[in-house]
Amino acid sequence: RGRAARTELLTRRGLAGIGPKEALLIGLAQGVAILPGISRSGLTIGVGLLLGLEWSAAAEFSFLLAGPAIFGATALKGLEALREPAAYGGLLGLYLLGTALAAATGGLAIKSLLGLLRRGRLAPFAYYCLVVGSCALLLSLR
Repeated sequence: RGRAARTELLTRRGLAGIGPKEALLIGLAQGVAILPGISRSGLTIGVGLLLGLEWSAAAEFSFLLAGPAIFGATALKGLEALREPAAYGGLLGLYLLGTALAAATGGLAIKSLLGLLRRGRLAPFAYYCLVVGSCALLLSLR
């Protein structure tokens, strides 16, 4: 059993390899990520990799797992805004538009990143992070 288990772990699995046990463990990792300073996606992808998932499968499941949490948080804020629209100073429409645009661009960004992961080409994403990170650092020094 020990040798077979090690061989199974070394054989990376795709999304079809996620069973109830893997889903539960990755979900628990997402719960731990509410602690300050812990990256939700980093932790869930890392746990997926430890469980023997392929990079692209771990990343895709991590992003899919984020959907319900993000939707729930958005719905709660939306209900709060509908209960007290005056708290938004008459700008509720702009907040809703901003939320919709953020959801659309976030979805496109995730789709693009997953495409890069499936093709095994993360260099463009690394260059993007380098440029954006450098700009953010330079702007923070002003």
